[in-house]
Amino acid sequence: MTDISYILEELNSARVDGRLDNLAFKHKQLYALFAAIQDGGPAVVGNGDHSQLLLELEMTLRSISDALVSLPNDLPGKHTSDNFLKDVDTRGNRRTGLGVIMVLADEAHPFASWAIPLSQAIAEGNPCFIVTQTGRTMFAETCLQNLDRTAFQSQQIGKQQVEKILGESTLIRGVIGTAGRLPDQVVVRSASEGSFVLVSLKNGPVPVVIDQSVVTNVVSVQQNYKERGIIPTALSSIAGQVAEAIQLGGEEKSSLGAPRYVLLHENVAPPFEEAIRTILSPAWKVQCEALEADYEKAKSILGTPKSGKSKYLTIYTIRSIDEAMDFIQNEVPLPPAAYLFSSRRFGGYVFTHMSSVPALGLNATPRENLALGPYADSTLFALSSQKSITISGLQRTRLSSTINDIEGIKARRLVQAPGNRIDFFGGGFLFAGSLAASVVLGSFGYGVYKIACYTWTAWKSR
Repeated sequence: MTDISYILEELNSARVDGRLDNLAFKHKQLYALFAAIQDGGPAVVGNGDHSQLLLELEMTLRSISDALVSLPNDLPGKHTSDNFLKDVDTRGNRRTGLGVIMVLADEAHPFASWAIPLSQAIAEGNPCFIVTQTGRTMFAETCLQNLDRTAFQSQQIGKQQVEKILGESTLIRGVIGTAGRLPDQVVVRSASEGSFVLVSLKNGPVPVVIDQSVVTNVVSVQQNYKERGIIPTALSSIAGQVAEAIQLGGEEKSSLGAPRYVLLHENVAPPFEEAIRTILSPAWKVQCEALEADYEKAKSILGTPKSGKSKYLTIYTIRSIDEAMDFIQNEVPLPPAAYLFSSRRFGGYVFTHMSSVPALGLNATPRENLALGPYADSTLFALSSQKSITISGLQRTRLSSTINDIEGIKARRLVQAPGNRIDFFGGGFLFAGSLAASVVLGSFGYGVYKIACYTWTAWKSR
């Protein structure tokens, strides 16, 4: 195995010599990565039913394509002729790479776990060291042969060696990986030498939450199902969508974005359970039980990473949406996403109070979250710093201010169309109304007080 310290020195030299800041270099490297994955990816997927891998391959290619689109084709405006300025935006900010980035590939995502962070590293001007595992992630080494080998390299090393490298190297400026791939103790010597970013991706079990607000009349639904076995169309539709998403997680190495369990409101549990049993293939076993009946058992099962091929779905019934949010955020490892089925009002409530979960699908199971899991948000891997660059001719800059300068500064005011206001008739109206109400109520109260005093005095004088 090649000496890791030599690899890191070589990667850092690629950053120092400036080639990673060159826009043409970025475009060529990203396109080479895209072409290598597009050409070789189908062979990794193989034959048979590998719908999850095909979906991941597609979404990974789309993410790399987006990274290419995000790059400017040339220096904008007045900076065009300044060839020494690379990748400068219209405000004069230059994106500079953070340094050598270590990416820990994950077998659950043989394409996305290394290719998406790598594409962002290229776009930001960072050299990248990819740590692979045996099996499907070894495809990364094949793809990297088409890229600049001094700037982007890979090695197959173990978790303990990763920990040792992080403790000894002063060149690594960022580490990206899921909680299961990161060392238990991340001691970073380079933190004292400069900025260091640790991107620890959430990989807890992904839930589906179904509230009773998906139906308009719960009592009617319960009565119709009990008496005539009628399952509402809304619940059947949700069951179909959930079943399709659940089946993406049945393989041994399945997407970290595939749902693993369902939290279902008890008022709509019986019809939904029957609907999803009917839709899922016979190979799947479905069990429905109350969450509060065996709370600790549920925590223990979902707190343990899935091992092996599993075609087992547990539906936990809940009494409220708050019970579901508390369980997801406080009792089990945080997931990269959650899929909620409810009314818009309850959806907004969950969005506000479940902020610790990175992605939330409302009445949907988004393809990118299902396929990519914690790698769906590529902005997490855009590790860079910005430097503001001011360019002008040889002229003296005015360093004083006047009152006219102060008065000339403008701030945008909110303009609201009539009948579509966001502050309920406007703050001024509410303020004036509150003053008027205070005066009226105060006067009325004072009048009542005086009448009571007069009546009491008259009665005492009798």
